[in-house]
Parts: sequence; C-alpha cells; structure tokens
Amino acid sequence: MTEAEISLWHRLRYSRLQDVLRGRLDMSRDWRRIIAAADLPPELSDAVRQVVGRTRLWRREKVDVAAELVAHFHDGLAAGRSSHELLKSFGDPVAAAQLIRRAKKRGRSVIWHTWHYGWMAILGLVLLYIATGLWMATGRPSVKTDYLAVINQKAASVPQDQRAWPLYRDAFLAMGGGKTEANSKLNQIASHKPGEPDWADTKTFLTTHADAIAQLREAAQRPTLGFVAAMSIANFSPKDRELFGDKVTPEQIEAAKHETVQDHWLISTLLPHMQWLRTGAWLLAADALRASSSGDGKTAFDDVVALLELSRQSQETPFMVCALVAEAIQKQARTVIQETLTQHPDLWDIGQIRNIAHQLVASPIVWRLGFEGERASFYDSVQRIYTDNGNGDGRLALHVSRDENLFQLLSSVASGSPPEASAFSYGAVAMLTLPAANMVVASRKDMTELYDKITDQALSQLATPYWKRANDESLNKEVHSYEDGPISRYRYFLVSMLTPSYDTLLSRTVVSDAERDGIYIGLTLELYHREHHQWPKSLDELSPRWLPAVPVDPITGKSLHYKVVNDRPIVYSVGTDGDDDGGRIPRDDAGKTDVSLATPACSPPTDGDWVLWTTFKNK
Repeated sequence: MTEAEISLWHRLRYSRLQDVLRGRLDMSRDWRRIIAAADLPPELSDAVRQVVGRTRLWRREKVDVAAELVAHFHDGLAAGRSSHELLKSFGDPVAAAQLIRRAKKRGRSVIWHTWHYGWMAILGLVLLYIATGLWMATGRPSVKTDYLAVINQKAASVPQDQRAWPLYRDAFLAMGGGKTEANSKLNQIASHKPGEPDWADTKTFLTTHADAIAQLREAAQRPTLGFVAAMSIANFSPKDRELFGDKVTPEQIEAAKHETVQDHWLISTLLPHMQWLRTGAWLLAADALRASSSGDGKTAFDDVVALLELSRQSQETPFMVCALVAEAIQKQARTVIQETLTQHPDLWDIGQIRNIAHQLVASPIVWRLGFEGERASFYDSVQRIYTDNGNGDGRLALHVSRDENLFQLLSSVASGSPPEASAFSYGAVAMLTLPAANMVVASRKDMTELYDKITDQALSQLATPYWKRANDESLNKEVHSYEDGPISRYRYFLVSMLTPSYDTLLSRTVVSDAERDGIYIGLTLELYHREHHQWPKSLDELSPRWLPAVPVDPITGKSLHYKVVNDRPIVYSVGTDGDDDGGRIPRDDAGKTDVSLATPACSPPTDGDWVLWTTFKNK
C-alpha cells in the first residue's frame, strides 16, 4: 500500500494524539510499517509480524516490540547467520509472544497495575457475591414448633359442652349480633350511661334481652372460655362465622382444611372474639347500672362478678392484646363497683361486698402471660424467616412462604396490606439482595438474644415496684441501643417490628394494679364501716383482718394517703408530681377533673393527686 492509498482513518488511528493535535499524521504507532520498512527476508518478517500480533499489547508497545525484533534479526543477519538459523534459535512464535507480553505488562505503571488487578478483584467479588446469593437462596426455614397449637392447647383440651364461648356466642346472636349494622347498634346501646339521653333505649334493650344477658352471666361462671384461635376465618365454626359477619366461600373452607404448620404465623392469629367479649362487658356493666338504679342488688352483684370472671376468661389466649382487653373489662367492673357504692351505698350487704372483694383478688391481670405471648410471636417469626443451623443460629432465608419471598413479606407487614408488584417480585433481584441483607441484618442468634434481653428486662421491671424502678437508674436502662443509627435499626429490624412499647405497657400495668388496689381498699373500708359504724382512723386498722397488708403508694413506696371528708373516705396517691395536694383531682384544659392526669400513664406530671377511691357523689 502506497502512502497515497493510506486512508485518513488509518493515519488518525496509528498516530499519537499529541501529534494529531499538532497536525502531524506520521503513523508512528503503525508497527506493520516498521516491519515492512525493515527489509527483512519474508520468513523473518512473517515471524516478527506473527509474534507482535499475538502479544495483544498496546500499539506503542507493539511498535517497541517490532523495532526490537527487527533489530535482533538485523544483528543476526549482519553476523552471517541464515534466516533458517535465526528462526530456529528464536523458537516458537506463540511462546515468544507470551513471554514478551508478560515482560511488557510487568513494566507498565503502578496506576495501570492498580486498575488492572482492581477490576479483576471486583469481578471476582461480583462472581463470589452471585455464588453466595445462589447458595443462600437454597436455605429454607425450619418450622419446628407450632406455636399456635401451643397457644390453643388449653382451650382445645376443654370439652365443647364445658366451654364458655358457645354460650357467649349464642347470647350475642340472640341479641341480633352477626350483621354489621346490628353489631354497631349493640355497641352503641351498651355504651350509654344513666342520665344520658339514650339511656332509656339501653334499659329497654336490656329488659327485652334479659335472657341473653343472663346467658352472659352463666357463661362467665364457666372456668374456661374455650375459644380456639385460628389463622383464617374459614377455620371457625359456621355459627362463629355467622357472629363475626364474615362470608366464606367453599374454596376458602376447603383450603383451610389443607393448612399446615407452615401456614400458622402466630402474628397473623385472628382474635375476633375479643371485640365481642368487650361488647359483652359493656352490656353487663350497663345492666349492673340498670339493676342498681332500680334497687336490684342481686342482679347488680351478679353482673359485677360476671365482669370480673369475664376479665379472667379474656386472658386465656396469652397475647398482650388479650391482657389489655381483660384490663379494660376489669376497669368497667371497678367503675361499676365505685359508682354503685357512691350512688347506692346500701344496695349490697356485707356478704356481697366481701364476695366482690374476694372475686377481685381472684381475678388479677396476669401481665406476664401477655409478655410471654409476645415472645412466642417473636420466636415463631424467627423460625419462619431464618434458617436453622441446629445450634440456635442461622441466616435469613429467601423463601419464607408459599407465595412470598422474604422481601415481599416484609413489605406487606410494614404496609399492612398484601404485597404489591415490585423489583423484589423477581426471584433474581430478591436472590441478589439476600447476601447484602444477611451482611446487614443480625443473625438468628444475635436477633433472638437482643429480643430476650429487652423482654427479660421488661419482665424484671414488671416485678419491681414502680416507685423503686422509677428512681433506680440501673433498672431504667432500656436496651434501645439497637435503635442508634440507621444501620443498627436495620440490623435488628425484627426486634424493632415485634417489640411492644414496653415503657407504655409497664406504665399501664402500674395504673391497673393501683386502681385495683384502690377498689379493694374501698371495699374493705365499706366492710369496716358496716361493722363499726365509723371509718377507721388510718388504713393500718384494716390489716390484718380485712387486708393482709395495706398497699403502698406506687409513686413513693410510702403509705397511701387517707382522709374522711363529710363522712366519705378518700384514698389517694400523691400522683406523678410527687406532692400531696390533699386529694385534689387534676383538671384538663377544659377545666374538667380527670384522675388519669396524675397517673404514670400521663406525661408530663400534672399538679394534683391520683385518687384511687372515693364515694363523693360530685367528685
């Protein structure tokens, strides 16, 4: 090819950039021209061309190699050696090209070596990451414990004819329960109080359905509720589904028959009966107020006892929500007791007051069961999203249910709705995300240990008097370090999702226990007054005959304050503000008295006292 036949592109390609910018297209990087211009014998030129081409070096490096080989062969020819001898001594062109390539690459700059081996390392890591993802995707959770069966064990063991729930259910159905409109009407009727405009409607309803109310009282006397919780509404009996108002197709019923332990996520347990028990408590409380206003002390007494028994039955399923419903029911019983003795102090005789006191003691809120139920839910979730290495540890698994992978499940739990289509719906994306998730998220062992540490501390605080733990910093060191920083929050995401607000719950237990103590003290004061026809000079006179020991102020740990004003006793705590205001109840922003403002459940502290018992008509 003559100089005139060489294209502009060829000239640009084989000229150095700095020469191109100067307008010099000298093709100094064209190693083939160097070989052609060397005037070597054809066989030597072919050998040089073959070696240089196989080196796969940069153009400038090929130019150097071509010049060196040309010089080598020129020197051999000048020394009188033949082309054949030179080729024989030169050796295999392929091997020579490899040796030359290695030598040239070793001579390259540090920057090039860093970049070259850097991308190779990155490629290796990427391949390793993909291999790790494929390996992790093969892991499957091992569901060894059916926690739902454990939770239901007590209820399922009770014969059908001894369970309280069927009686409750039939009573609610007899009152028109089962339809959305009827359910709403029942709740409205049950929520009315004496003196309110709609109280007459409530009294009429209670009188009309006296048999159903009596059946509620009968159900409360049974030792066991006997409600078996389930994952799907289709698992309940036809009469239960009728009350709950949910329509179920034959396909859903058939699918429910084929459910296995793999489908029994404890956190998805349905507890529709709890709202009905709450409605039953409202009805019993309303009936007690109706009976007391008409002078029917026995019915009012029976309703109060039924409320306390219903509170006990509500705790049969050991979940925290059940404990909270039980507390709400018992709070209604306490309200009815105090209101009855305030408005109708002579309605109950000594025996009835004593029996109510005994029943109150026999129906405590067992908060520990709620805490342990929460722990069971956590353990169940762990066994369903982690693999199990047999030693209490494991890693996140990809396939955690029949229809969802881990990331789809977490998305649906966080949003509270079925998973929407996303990138994680594609198996490859989820598989490639899994190794990163396992690098960030704590292992099964670490996740469980942190949860246990937090829950154990909460249980320790539950067993410690409020006045002691409120002033002891060593007991108030809540284990929330896992929430410090975004990475830590993701690392222990399951703890964040499934750990209740124990601070709030613990404050609520203090309020519940103190109010229960207040009612118990009030009942014993009534017993003392009935016997002595006067109030005791101090609460200490109630012990040991009426009280084994007088409860202390939950805020200070000292004696509760007690006074008699206008022949009416007042028992109170100093409240969260810590000072004695003479039994004065705090007022809200609207100027109305609100005893809850002085309790630990309210923050910040409000000026006023926490009144636990009083029978003033206008308190």
